[in-house]
Amino acid sequence: MDEHAVPTGSFPSFTPTWHRTSYPSISPTSNPALSATSKTILITGGGTGAGLAMARSFALAGAAHIGLLGRRIPILSAAAAALSAEFPGTTFHTYGADISSESAVDAAFAAFENAAGKIDVCIQNAGFQPALAPLSSISPVDFRKGIEINVMGSLYLIRAFLRAAAAAEAVLLYVSSGIMHLPTMSGWAGYAVAKEAATKLFMHVAAENPAVRVHAINPGLLETDMSALNIPKGSGVVFDDRSLAGDFAVWISSPQAKFLNGTFVWSNWDVEEMKARAEEIGKGYLLRMGLVGWDKI
Repeated sequence: MDEHAVPTGSFPSFTPTWHRTSYPSISPTSNPALSATSKTILITGGGTGAGLAMARSFALAGAAHIGLLGRRIPILSAAAAALSAEFPGTTFHTYGADISSESAVDAAFAAFENAAGKIDVCIQNAGFQPALAPLSSISPVDFRKGIEINVMGSLYLIRAFLRAAAAAEAVLLYVSSGIMHLPTMSGWAGYAVAKEAATKLFMHVAAENPAVRVHAINPGLLETDMSALNIPKGSGVVFDDRSLAGDFAVWISSPQAKFLNGTFVWSNWDVEEMKARAEEIGKGYLLRMGLVGWDKI
């Protein structure tokens, strides 16, 4: 195995049941309680991968407006055109913006709010993975870019969202990574440090803004442009279906997931089994960033 390879066999699970594709409890076509009718959704990195899957799932849930924000305008436009053809009842908006530019993020949010109104759900899915290398040889430029996009970009998005958030039960969702839960591995410092810092940033949003619900998720092991950097074709790795990430985003943004406010969960975990532990989750450090061995202070 390559020294930088991520293990893809079986991960520890918080729930006895582990999912690799969508299922009725999180499917907006099977669970009417997940309706997003009249909702306004903004997704960064929404033209491909997990972001595109989430856009499609929110359209299935009946969202009124979905904004796709990203750097590559042709890809965003193609995604919006395909989604519009499939879901004529939802209006799709595209905004070309580099998330590491505060002015670009502010302009995109202002334009979307002007077109669609206050934002009910904001998903920070855009990210960057520095080239894998040990700290002795990692590119400082690449490392800094990881911080600028994953951390500073998230800060700019958070500030813009708090200004544009709907007054009632707005939801902020961060698409993080399971890399921060795995044992420390050579070569992954640039990505792990950036994702851990950004995830903690979102947890501070939850602490400082009780009117906003905040969640961090690992979307699953998805075949994306980023995964192609680490998992070569023909490797035999079985990827999770993108419907899992998309539908899980709809579920965790719904009122059913209020008990998970301020936590980090994996989309593979069974939501009914998590709901059965809601009281336990609310009492301590379960599913929160902290020090192993501590109980809640």
